Amino acid sequence: MPPRTRRNRPEHQRELNEAARLADRLQQAGYTKRDIARIIDRDPSLVSQFYTKNKGAAFVPALRQVLAAVETGGITDLPELAHIAARHTQRRTTASGARARVRTKAVLTTPTGTETGRVGAWLCHFQGALAQIVWSGCSPSQYCVGQALSR
Repeated sequence: MPPRTRRNRPEHQRELNEAARLADRLQQAGYTKRDIARIIDRDPSLVSQFYTKNKGAAFVPALRQVLAAVETGGITDLPELAHIAARHTQRRTTASGARARVRTKAVLTTPTGTETGRVGAWLCHFQGALAQIVWSGCSPSQYCVGQALSR
């Protein structure tokens, strides 16, 4: 079966936002999207969203300063660039002024060292419940009924 076509995709190439343009210039200077993400202390998928979802406006001042440091100062050290960017990046805050909570991907690290996302975490929870059923000696249907009644 061929892949479905995406809806709401413009036919023409739209102009990149400023964060994407600055990230492009950093990439031309030899940095990868992963490096840029480390510099601004965010996930690499956010840097990709500069291009696809028009995100990144909050990082424009930091990216400008980093680009200036790279082009004029010749600074290439990632921790030093991250320090420069940190002075120009602010985390979102709640109305009370506390740091806003960010939804992150639930990651489960298995004993073999591999990591899985939300599905793996759910499966781990399910396996734990199944082990509890087996250990208690009741059938899975009795366990489900018991759980439903206890809520």
